Amino acid sequence: MPESLFVVTNRHFKRDRKRDSYVLEDGLNRNGAKELRLFEARPASDALEDWHLDLIPDKPGAQDFQNADVEPIGTRKKRRGSDLVAARVVRRLRESRQNLLLFIHGYNNTAVDAFRRAWRIAGHYALEVVVFTWPANGGGERLLEDLHGKASYKSDKSDARASTEALDRALFRMQALLKELSEGVKPQALEEAREAHPGDPDQQRETLVRLLRERACPFNVSLLAHSMGNYLYKKTLMTSSERLSVDTAFDNVILKAADANHEGHKEWVRRIRARRRVYITVNQNDAALQLSTMKVGEDQKPRLGNTLAEQNAANARYIDFTPYVDDRHSYFDETDLGREEGGAQPLTDFFKAALNGEIAEWELPYHAGTNTYRIE
Repeated sequence: MPESLFVVTNRHFKRDRKRDSYVLEDGLNRNGAKELRLFEARPASDALEDWHLDLIPDKPGAQDFQNADVEPIGTRKKRRGSDLVAARVVRRLRESRQNLLLFIHGYNNTAVDAFRRAWRIAGHYALEVVVFTWPANGGGERLLEDLHGKASYKSDKSDARASTEALDRALFRMQALLKELSEGVKPQALEEAREAHPGDPDQQRETLVRLLRERACPFNVSLLAHSMGNYLYKKTLMTSSERLSVDTAFDNVILKAADANHEGHKEWVRRIRARRRVYITVNQNDAALQLSTMKVGEDQKPRLGNTLAEQNAANARYIDFTPYVDDRHSYFDETDLGREEGGAQPLTDFFKAALNGEIAEWELPYHAGTNTYRIE
């Protein structure tokens, strides 16, 4: 199981002095929707219902970087909280040989809901997971059929729109830190590549790429957006002035059960830069996405996560889970399907590869008529 979860959030928070911990609330940070704070979260109960949160200091000191990978991140005179998180995460990744996943949760999730899901993903697929949690009313799918569901849904959609600047800041900072890791070791790696292959620029380039990979980022980095988290990601991409499309931070991007309009999706999906794959998962029988359309009415168009028609984003691979997951909206592992461990191997094999930044569709049957690969 993971050691802890690092958390990026624009939620309001308060101090729990009795427990020497913090609590993330359902509203936006009172200093503004784009205000970000960082926390380290650890479960305080076996059922994952209670969590202990430590606030990452905005201006960490040198002592905070003890037992962390400080080169080159921690060597600046002025350090940020994000530098400290990056240094600690990189240390873990280099020791564990695991990969990194950024998880953006969906509609009606409390912070605890998001932590619980991220913890399960981290344990099941052997990942280091960083959570981006944005304000939602809380309650998960169990509230989808409540009478107040429509108002709750619209409220969360409004919070998602308000959170775009916060997510943009988080993604841009993540890009900058990953780039800094490479830049910090590049001069020495370039010198070694030239010495190894004098007069051969092609071999020098290949050697440089290999050395940068081994020394700076010997791990894959992927992004997983679930449900309305895709709406937030979409709005961020469409309002970021293309700055998130300049550098490639992620090996894979997985748009899972996307609660975003299917119509016109290729226009924002094309802005996603991934080294390997952009995956869009589809379940035509997804009860939550069907219900989200019913709640909001005529202004809500068919959802990307349950529509097979016109799969036309040139940079995406569409994965059809319909034959395998019944009417599920959350289908991350066999537990979500009510099956025993190992009882959903086609599904878990796909997510194991995709979430770890690998190519995941090679062994899946392809259906040209719908431009989808199928889990069956």
